[in-house]
Amino acid sequence: MEADVSREQLASAANYSPDTITSMERGVRRPTSRVLDVADELCDAKGMLSGAKEFLNRERFPRGSVRQRIVGRSGGCQSRDRAT
Repeated sequence: MEADVSREQLASAANYSPDTITSMERGVRRPTSRVLDVADELCDAKGMLSGAKEFLNRERFPRGSVRQRIVGRSGGCQSRDRAT
């Protein structure tokens, strides 16, 4: 807003739809390197937006899925009877 660049202008310059840009702004979609570079240039951010690209890499979980760590390697969840 401060740079007076509209969502539509950014979408057009980065070759995305305005809805996709909205999703990135809201955190529904991860911004792409291209969007960050284009936004940096349009907003004259002097590398501050492009610099966020290093944070786009997803963290990897340790070996074994979360489900395996939660339910063990038994292959399923066990139900517990609850006292009423």
